[in-house]
Amino acid sequence: MDSLIEFKKLYNKFISRKGATPIVSLNYFKELLPYMTAFRGEYAGRTLEINFVIHDGQIAKGFYKVRDESVKDSKLLNSIGSVIIWEILMHFQRQGYQTFDLGGLQINPAIQYFKLSFGGDVIPTYSYEAALTPLARAMIKIKKIIEQKIRRLYHIS
Repeated sequence: MDSLIEFKKLYNKFISRKGATPIVSLNYFKELLPYMTAFRGEYAGRTLEINFVIHDGQIAKGFYKVRDESVKDSKLLNSIGSVIIWEILMHFQRQGYQTFDLGGLQINPAIQYFKLSFGGDVIPTYSYEAALTPLARAMIKIKKIIEQKIRRLYHIS
């Protein structure tokens, strides 16, 4: 429960900078507690990142992640994030899990390399975006153009 309260504080701090709606109630998360494990990254007694992983006995999937964006030391935040990923994988591996979905492979080759360094097999999964309005279709086209430019920049096929 302490992790939920810390998560709410960090999330609301982050989301208020974006001008979005903060979390008011933790009831949704409380219902999921039996299927959720929290992983917290701290430095000097201060929580800098919390990851919630949802699991069902076979698959462990990244559910929510929030970090303290007020920390300007990106190396520190990235290091904490890497340690948390390691802890997540080790925790669920000890429990016999063989399938982990922590957000898939990334466009950034450094992140992709890091995730692949744990071994295992990449299992392709797919998703889709339904564009029901002209504005939504235009936004998806813009997103695809940006993704293509990023792929060219990082030399990803």
